[in-house]
Amino acid sequence: HLPTQFTFSEYARKGFGDMCGVMIVNFIVTWLTVRTGYTGDDKGISKAVRVAVAILTIESIFFAVIAGLKLFMYINAYGFTPLRLQSVWLVVVLAYACICILISLFSGKKTAKFWFVGSSASLAALCLV
Repeated sequence: HLPTQFTFSEYARKGFGDMCGVMIVNFIVTWLTVRTGYTGDDKGISKAVRVAVAILTIESIFFAVIAGLKLFMYINAYGFTPLRLQSVWLVVVLAYACICILISLFSGKKTAKFWFVGSSASLAALCLV
């Protein structure tokens, strides 16, 4: 439901802006935590650091879902435009980045290239549309 003090566009823009700000901070904190969280042996990152980064990343996914729902509410109210499609694309790409971080965190596989290729390919397809 839309809060009474907002219009659909204000609500969606605020949610999108909040998500972008939170994601930037969370990605910086995640990067710094992982860079400093190595145990120094072959085990890699300590268990406590993995749990802390996982919680932070899951929180980021929740922000992406909330921002996406606000955008869909806005699109349902006013219709679909290319700019709204770009906003939805960025929400999906950031959520995909969080999923790649979680996979990398627990499997040890490097997923940055999959995120980069997927994001680049989807951006290319978006530009063709």
